Amino acid sequence: MRALAFSILAAALFAGPALAGPSAPTEKVELTKMMGRWYEVARLPNKIQTGCQGGTSDWQRVADGFAVVQACHKGSLTAPVTEWKAKAKVLDPSTNAKLQMTFFNGLVKQEYWVLEHRPDQGWLISARRVGARCG
Repeated sequence: MRALAFSILAAALFAGPALAGPSAPTEKVELTKMMGRWYEVARLPNKIQTGCQGGTSDWQRVADGFAVVQACHKGSLTAPVTEWKAKAKVLDPSTNAKLQMTFFNGLVKQEYWVLEHRPDQGWLISARRVGARCG
C-alpha cells in the first residue's frame, strides 16, 4: 500500500510569509515511482475535499505529464465515491519534485512540492504551495 501524506507542518510552512519555510526540494523524484494508486493518510482541510474520507490519487503517465484521478467518499466511507480529474506536469526537471496540477479543464492551477519521499517504503509527503503563480 502506498501512502500519500500531506504533512501538517509542511503545508503550514507554505501558508504565509510569516512562517519560515523549507528550502526548495532538491532530492530527485523518480517519476516511474509515482505511477499507480496512492492512499491519503492525512491532509489539511481544503474546499474541494471537505468531508472527504478514504482519499486516493491514481497517477498515470501520459505524453505531456500525468493524468491524475483523485477520489474520496464524502461524509463517510460508505458514501458513494466522488472523483475529480487533474493533469500534472513537472515544473523542475532537475528534481521532478515540483509539479503543477490543473483541475476542472485548466480553471484551477496549483503548485505542489514533494518535500520528502521514500519510494522503497511506498510513501511521500507533498504540500500545495499557497500563493504560487502557475502558468
